[in-house]
Amino acid sequence: MNKKAYAVIAATLVLGGVLAFSLPHKSFAQAGDATDPLATKSYVDTKFNEILRLAGSSVGATGTPSASLTETQKAEIVSELLAKVEGLITQGGSKEEFEPGFIQAGQTITLDGGTEFALRSGTAKAFITGENGLSDFTDGVDLLNGQNVPVNHLIIVPRSDGRGIIAVTDCWFIVKGAYSVV
Repeated sequence: MNKKAYAVIAATLVLGGVLAFSLPHKSFAQAGDATDPLATKSYVDTKFNEILRLAGSSVGATGTPSASLTETQKAEIVSELLAKVEGLITQGGSKEEFEPGFIQAGQTITLDGGTEFALRSGTAKAFITGENGLSDFTDGVDLLNGQNVPVNHLIIVPRSDGRGIIAVTDCWFIVKGAYSVV
């Protein structure tokens, strides 16, 4: 090899070394902290103790409650937690599957923020009450008020402000998230 090739290899190694050692090591998740995607037993125990402390009990080192809760107290805690989870599901955005739907010509679908929608058949127009429009992720554009909604395009609603779809003809669609048909 000639001197020029050695110089390029040396420069590459030096630059690579500088970049490797200058990365901010704090950006990597530490085991057991809030940015760690995997929950450790100690993290779960800590959060569980917080819940039980609110209920007047705590978990010891063996993992069993140190102060027994009555069956009534346990039932109240479980029902409160279930009510909170149920509230999250009914607010939309928590559904994990698309569900099919049908609307007749002239009906309007109002979509909540974060809802994903795709027109499967028929003709529909975007209905916008605020600024901007519906996000068409297939074409990477905003559908403004009155524009045709393309068939088989993924539409995501950016916020809950009354945006939706007006059916020009009978339409089949799929939706994931909260919506209402008017």
